Amino acid sequence: MEELTVLFKILSGIFGVIIAYLTYLTHRRSTKIKELEDEIYHLKRINLQITSKVNPESDRRLIIEAEKTIQIMGINALAPLHHCREELIDFLKTKKGSIQILLLDPSKKWFQKRAEKEGDIVERLKSEWIASIKIIKDISHITEDHDKIELKLYNTEPTRALLIVDASEQEPYKS
Repeated sequence: MEELTVLFKILSGIFGVIIAYLTYLTHRRSTKIKELEDEIYHLKRINLQITSKVNPESDRRLIIEAEKTIQIMGINALAPLHHCREELIDFLKTKKGSIQILLLDPSKKWFQKRAEKEGDIVERLKSEWIASIKIIKDISHITEDHDKIELKLYNTEPTRALLIVDASEQEPYKS
């Protein structure tokens, strides 16, 4: 009978070690899966945010997901302002966030250089710029949130257009 008791204790110990080891492996696996899911999420966000082509649907998705701030920079920013006008209005009305817009100054040399680069002989860029200003005024009028929209002009060579959401309120990897 003592032999069975000793055998039982040895087997119990072995099973305890096996269960502890399997628990450790399960925890390690679930941690690795979580890390991979986080990496996949991060890569999806990078793919959505950094593109070389204008994609109004990407802009729309980012604006819909925005919680506190939207920052738009471009020569005239017409694409996000025109295609996402309703989403920008909804953002200001429901989320009470703020929008910062940075446009190229049409009275300065870089605007003219850009127009020349694009072969713009009919002042299309300037007309788009004016249309953007009208859309901004329209959004401001509809939302009655004049202090939530900030517009500034810049005069440096434009190298890209940007749409950034929630960068001023959250960790950079979430913006």
